[in-house]
Amino acid sequence: MTTDPLDRFRRAAKALKKAHEARDPDAITRLKAHPPRLPGAALKHADYLHVIALENAYASWPAMKAAIETLGLDRAEKLNRLKLALFHGQTAVVQALMQDSPDLADGHAGLLAALYERDKLAALIADDPTIATKPLGPRNALLHLAGSKMIHVWPEREADMLAIADLLLAHGADVNAGMAQPGTDHSLSPLYFALGHAGNMVLARWLLEHG
Repeated sequence: MTTDPLDRFRRAAKALKKAHEARDPDAITRLKAHPPRLPGAALKHADYLHVIALENAYASWPAMKAAIETLGLDRAEKLNRLKLALFHGQTAVVQALMQDSPDLADGHAGLLAALYERDKLAALIADDPTIATKPLGPRNALLHLAGSKMIHVWPEREADMLAIADLLLAHGADVNAGMAQPGTDHSLSPLYFALGHAGNMVLARWLLEHG
């Protein structure tokens, strides 16, 4: 039995490559949902690894590999589960993970924004102001904030949420910068996420006032 924690992900990439080359409809759909790094180029094994990483909520295969090798598989999987739970609005899962590992999101600016961890995020931005504007996975920090549904279970953190929005704006965040939709010219704005995904009227009003 292999002791390599990345082995099953590498095997998943090989299986995806084989299925895609056989024109399997599900594999084709997965490649459309998570386009390869260089559209139009001949696909290599690294491209399928990239898709597997994106499907597991990592920005790239190197990022996924580094997380698992640095944190260990158990903590890396918890971190990945937290990313997915925040992305899909699974608030009960988020609460359970944070209760079990309160420091799980430390060092991850997008997750800290989504969790309304004002002081921790401010410390990261003090060290690297570009965090306020650069992509953090498929979303920037403001999109992570706007897409979070945690305000519905942590209404007492409203002030922290708005303070984070102000902090990001002060460091150059664009309230109209959206998340690109693969294969289209469209993007989903912070206002879309706040209203259409999170149902967060308080943050939606803030975005309208500053947009």
